[in-house]
This record gives sequence, structure tokens and C-alpha cells, in this order.
Amino acid sequence: MDEIEQSLEQSLDQCIKCNICTAACPVSAVTDRFPGPKYVGPQAQRFRQTRQPSPDASVDYCSGCRVCNEVCPTGVHIAEINARARARMVEEHGLSLRNRMLGHADVLGRVAAGPLAPLGQRGAGAA
Repeated sequence: MDEIEQSLEQSLDQCIKCNICTAACPVSAVTDRFPGPKYVGPQAQRFRQTRQPSPDASVDYCSGCRVCNEVCPTGVHIAEINARARARMVEEHGLSLRNRMLGHADVLGRVAAGPLAPLGQRGAGAA
């Protein structure tokens, strides 16, 4: 275990489960698919085992904004724990279709403005 990994593991024990991070999280405020930084970070990390699949793919919804780190009263490195869990998930399963498409916004824009534009206009009631 490297020094950074050890520091993250030690910060897990500092989590007092106050839910301040979840209350401040902009993502958990808008979707039920992300239960909050505490749940996918420190709490889930305790159950992640080396060479075992991640127990919860909801970590992929973390935006990485680091608000959770800013508001945590005990200094838990929540965003870093989530980033490492996401990296491990990508390593195991590859990028999700959503992330692959969002990673190529230029292509997504051309498809949406071209062949899919009539569908979107009909759905919005514009056509």
C-alpha cells in the first residue's frame, strides 16, 4: 500500500457519519441514483476488497467537485476515495456508454444536430 493509499484508508476512520457532505452534494440533490458522498465513499470503501468487484456502481455519478471535502468537519478525503473507486470500476468494466459519449461532445453534438434532431424536436413539441 503506497503512502497516499494509506492516508486515504486512515481518513476513513475519521468519518463521523454526520451527513454534512451528503447535504452539500450537488449531485445527490438532483438524482436518487447517487446516494451521497458518504455512502459511496468512506462507508462503501470499508467493504471494497482488493481484487473484488466494487459493491456499488453509483460512484460513477460523483462529479468530482470536491464540495464534500470542503464541508467535512473531520477532514475525510471523500472525493479522492470516490475517484479511486471510480478508477477501479473503469479498470474492471471499462467506461460506461454515457461517459464514452460525454467524452466526445463534438461527435455527440453532430449526431444530435443531424440525424436525431427531428426526434428531439418532436419530443419537445417544436416540430
